[in-house]
Amino acid sequence: MKVIGIIGSMRGKNSREYEIIKRYLKSEKYKNAAIKILTADSLNINFCQGCCSCFNTGICPLDSKDDMKKVKTDLLEADLIIVSSPVYAHQVSGFMKNLIDRLSYWSHTFHLIGKHVIICTSTASSGSEYVLSYLKKIMSALGCIVIGELNVTNITSVDELNEQFQHIEIALSESLNNFDNINITTFQHVLFKSLRTNLIKVNGYEHNYWMNNHMFNYFTFKDYLMYKLSLQKKQSVDKKFEISL
Repeated sequence: MKVIGIIGSMRGKNSREYEIIKRYLKSEKYKNAAIKILTADSLNINFCQGCCSCFNTGICPLDSKDDMKKVKTDLLEADLIIVSSPVYAHQVSGFMKNLIDRLSYWSHTFHLIGKHVIICTSTASSGSEYVLSYLKKIMSALGCIVIGELNVTNITSVDELNEQFQHIEIALSESLNNFDNINITTFQHVLFKSLRTNLIKVNGYEHNYWMNNHMFNYFTFKDYLMYKLSLQKKQSVDKKFEISL
């Protein structure tokens, strides 16, 4: 299993989110996992220029000038993604918002379809509900399956944190073992249907992406997700068979 964590705090390894995520990943489940944790202070991500090149061509001209290309590769290769931001003025940090802006065109193509995601935040007292709600919506729009959340304040006890860990591990195991246990949101259904209706009528990068990935063959997000998960499972089995030979 490949795990990628992205922490939107400039405090990096000194942040509370880093401590929480590292503690969670000490679980026996991840002892053989390939884990990479990226922090805001270690990345150079330029501000989105609003040129819309990504929507029109699938290419961001800034990707060759900063670390975003590497971040995208890590996300695409991951089996589990952990996205975390501290609460700043009842929203995500500026770094996290900028990162999301640079990924926003993926919300039209569901580039991260079927990726399991944990969302995480920390705050001294309030505002966590806004950050968690926003991160859940964004990751869902990218095609991800949000399996749980980590929410820590100044008064969160170790027992409460461990209970959150346990809920996530149960949800992840159930989702991996049985596709029927995957939680698909109404938002994902509505977004898929709206995009399908609009993109099937127009030419361009997004239409071609949907066509090349057989997305127009499916009328609901769930149907397309099941197709992609079945395809990924088959590819995984074929790869293991090749290695055994």
